[in-house]
Amino acid sequence: MIKNLDTRAFEGLIKASDVFDKQGTHQAFETSWDEKSSIALSKQPNHKHHQHLGRYAEWLFEHYLKWHPDWKLHFTNLQIISNQRTIGEMDFIVEHIESKQIYHIELACKFYLYDSTNENGLRAWTGPNKKDRLYEKHHHLLQHQLPLLYHSKTVAWFEKQGMDASQFEQKISFKGFAFVPLHFQNWPETEINKDCFAGHWMYSSEFEPWIQTQDLAYIPNKLEWLIHPQNCDDWQTIESIAPAVKQFLKQSISPMIWVKNHDGFAQRIFVVWW
Repeated sequence: MIKNLDTRAFEGLIKASDVFDKQGTHQAFETSWDEKSSIALSKQPNHKHHQHLGRYAEWLFEHYLKWHPDWKLHFTNLQIISNQRTIGEMDFIVEHIESKQIYHIELACKFYLYDSTNENGLRAWTGPNKKDRLYEKHHHLLQHQLPLLYHSKTVAWFEKQGMDASQFEQKISFKGFAFVPLHFQNWPETEINKDCFAGHWMYSSEFEPWIQTQDLAYIPNKLEWLIHPQNCDDWQTIESIAPAVKQFLKQSISPMIWVKNHDGFAQRIFVVWW
């Protein structure tokens, strides 16, 4: 287990780049690093962590909005209910302190691998276990999450709070960690912001010969994925992690591995089961 998990994961999340650059298809909510927020987080009492990476990222982002001097947090995880059925959830409603402008912010924190074997463009970016795709997530944000603000039930709820939803602005904070195949030397022709580059991925058949070129390794749990491997303080031998990697692959799970070579260079890699 990595020491100071929350503060290191917080830094990894807040400093992560948006999947799309400023000319992208949505208005990105830009985060700026604030050391005071990190210090405040380190002083929080111990809590039971969310084991789901997305929920953990939301918890860290909520802390950012609570402590950042530019923002006032009004609501989080606001459920919109119609006919006793939840039709959607809005991540964050915040107010910019200086301008008094109200924003609806949706957060996404995703790890995607570029696999152009059968797809191209945004459809080529897939989750490590092939359970989700960037294209589908982006489409859901634009076609479902953002329009939720204009649903009659949403508008009515905000009216009861003395707020006019029609005056809100909307932004997406789409924190992305992008991985390209091991043999790729250049960034692929894609709409994805190249600043999201986080490492490489390889097939299981490539793993054993490649790992022998490294000195040390560590298998992070999912909450630790946000941390840069340079911060690892629990390096292990290559031989000690190999059985665990094989077990993950047998279970159709693509593990992330941190590796460090003899020069001290540390990096993230995914070994895929498919």
